[in-house]
Amino acid sequence: MAYTPNPTLLTTGTGTGNVLSTRRPLDISNDIAYYNPNANPFFLLAQQADKKALTDPEFKCLENQMQPVFDAVNNVAGYAAGATSIVVDHGSYFKAQDLVLVTRTGEIIKVSSVSSNTLTVVRGYGSVAAAAINDNDELRRVGNCFEEGAAADSAKTVKVDAVTNYAQIFKTSLEVTGTIQKTTLYGGPQLAKEQKDKGIEHAMKIESAFLFGQRAEYLTTSATNATTTHPLRLTGGILYYISSNAVSIGGALSEASFNNDFLRYVFTADKNFRQKRTLFVSALVGGIMNQWANGKIQLVPSDKTFGIRVNRYLSFYGEVNVVLHPLLEGDVYSGYAIAADLENVGYRHLRDTMLEEDIVQDGTDKRTDQFLTEAGLMVRLEGVHGYAYGITG
Repeated sequence: MAYTPNPTLLTTGTGTGNVLSTRRPLDISNDIAYYNPNANPFFLLAQQADKKALTDPEFKCLENQMQPVFDAVNNVAGYAAGATSIVVDHGSYFKAQDLVLVTRTGEIIKVSSVSSNTLTVVRGYGSVAAAAINDNDELRRVGNCFEEGAAADSAKTVKVDAVTNYAQIFKTSLEVTGTIQKTTLYGGPQLAKEQKDKGIEHAMKIESAFLFGQRAEYLTTSATNATTTHPLRLTGGILYYISSNAVSIGGALSEASFNNDFLRYVFTADKNFRQKRTLFVSALVGGIMNQWANGKIQLVPSDKTFGIRVNRYLSFYGEVNVVLHPLLEGDVYSGYAIAADLENVGYRHLRDTMLEEDIVQDGTDKRTDQFLTEAGLMVRLEGVHGYAYGITG
């Protein structure tokens, strides 16, 4: 049987709608755009501030506080002007010969002895006469006094504290077949794409732990941790360690409230008055600050911020470097602003981030790579950090 041509005939002219589709090479970019390619500013800045290798998965940093100056009266009924036995919140703050100012009345009392939380005192020891004292009246130590020839002062020492955290093991794997590795693709080789994808994902895991992580160590089988061949450790993040300066805004954030209710405490906890904090803010909080800054926000040159976009806010208390943080989002954390003193945070690693290549040798026609990090966050002097939350507008 003779060949009979059977072509597709076009009677309306040729256009892109009726030309054979396989004749049209796709116009596809050679690069791939990513959401959140650099979503770990806190991790990066902590690394730059203080990066050290560990020799053990549990690590500690030492810190020392000054002896407390303030305390308060602890007696619902209060005390009459003639009372010489006064219960306070923390009797350990005081010792014999201390002079204590009742700040509300101006009276100075002298401590004769201390038993648990009860002070035996001499009233009206200065020029201001004794007066009734109320429950929760503020007390301030204003030094001590001795007569000529007196014995030495009794020693009271503040014990050095240790703050503990753990190095957490983070893993992020990728898998590609032998065939896909040899296949030409728009956007570049699949292995390179997967390594980039998983590198970003791995960095975000560490960043999330450094913000929201809770310190824990599991050594035995339990309902919480069913697997116990070896210990499992979680690193505590910055929010885990902050207890003093956790400020609830519970509504709109004004500039006055930001300064007086938040920055004031974050800065003044450090009596060295290091006048710089880095503030990580959600998009909501950053937008609010931009509205009431009145020219106080300045862009910091990028060569000084390790490639992270940083704006500087100038307040009475000190300089605040403001960083928009993409992980502060969602129903709760979109109302957060986290202030950190970068002189008192750091990155500690037992195994710094590495890409382990082709780690599974089981004869299958595929390749498995893995990003691995064993690291934790060092946080000390929690009072120099802080966070504000519940910001709605």
